[in-house]
Amino acid sequence: MEHTITAHEKYMICMGRGSGKTSYVECATLFAIATGKQKYVVVISANQRASSNILKDIWRAVNEKDTPFSQDYPEITRPYHIANGSFRRR
Repeated sequence: MEHTITAHEKYMICMGRGSGKTSYVECATLFAIATGKQKYVVVISANQRASSNILKDIWRAVNEKDTPFSQDYPEITRPYHIANGSFRRR
């Protein structure tokens, strides 16, 4: 995963249902953005509901204080914590 992100290559996951594909993609997206390897990330899902859930999970990882992501990258998440979720304050 890390090599694919740093080399700016396409990445496709083909696994069975319930094997953690969505969680894997969410982690890869957060890694790519947090390390600055990718400026924009496109995540494609089966339908609008699934894509909305993926975006909500990524937002929750950045916005909440006690997530492992916010502990690993406090310089990214601290402005969101200070703003208390307000879009205007950021």
